[in-house]
Amino acid sequence: MRAMIVDISKSLTVLLCQHLADQKVKTIGETQGSAALQMLKQVQCDLICVALHLEDMDGIEFVKQLRQIPAHHSTQVFLLTSSGDAQRLIDAKEAGANEIFQKSNVNELLHRVTDWCQNHQAAS
Repeated sequence: MRAMIVDISKSLTVLLCQHLADQKVKTIGETQGSAALQMLKQVQCDLICVALHLEDMDGIEFVKQLRQIPAHHSTQVFLLTSSGDAQRLIDAKEAGANEIFQKSNVNELLHRVTDWCQNHQAAS
């Protein structure tokens, strides 16, 4: 399995990469949405954790563009946000984000990542 973390927060990216490595998942880290999208045209990922705010684009726009890549129509996408703006969260779901997590609640995110990895590995 492979996961991609697209976030400008180096500390959160390192934390997620370490956590995923513990789950036997290879990870790729990127800070720019456009670079990540280019890479995803060539590399298949099972899970993508993307921040709402990236260096070069909005996370919702990233998800919209990701869903246009045929190999990633059904890739699991976790959107990471610091925003409580209800409309933005609705927009993220409509764009194709599977789940949304507050960056302030890292434990919830890590728990869900663990569950997802275990379920995905059991299904493989």
